[in-house]
Amino acid sequence: MIILDWVRDNAFLFLLLVITVLCTRPVVRQIRKARWKRKFLKSGIRDVDRMNGLQFEHFVGLLLAKLGYRSKVTKSSGDFGADVVLEGKDRIVIQCKRYRR
Repeated sequence: MIILDWVRDNAFLFLLLVITVLCTRPVVRQIRKARWKRKFLKSGIRDVDRMNGLQFEHFVGLLLAKLGYRSKVTKSSGDFGADVVLEGKDRIVIQCKRYRR
C-alpha cells in the first residue's frame, strides 16, 4: 500500500514519469534503428559474406533505399519468393539469393 499512497500523494509526478517512459521508448528504438542502418550500410564484402539470408535481404533493401527507391523487405514466410518490394510508378519485386561457399 506504500506505493499506492505515494502515487496518490504525487499524482502529477507519477503521471509525468509514465509519460516520460512511454515517450522515451519509441525515441530509443528509432535511435537504435538509425545506428543499425548506418552500420549495415557501411558493410564491406566480408561483412556481406557473413550475413545470413534475412540480414542480406535487409542489406539489399537498405542499399536500394539509399539509391532513392522506396523499398520494403517482406515477411520471411508467405511472400511467394518476394524478398524486397520496390514501390513507385511501378512495383518491382526482388528475390535475394545469397550462397555460402
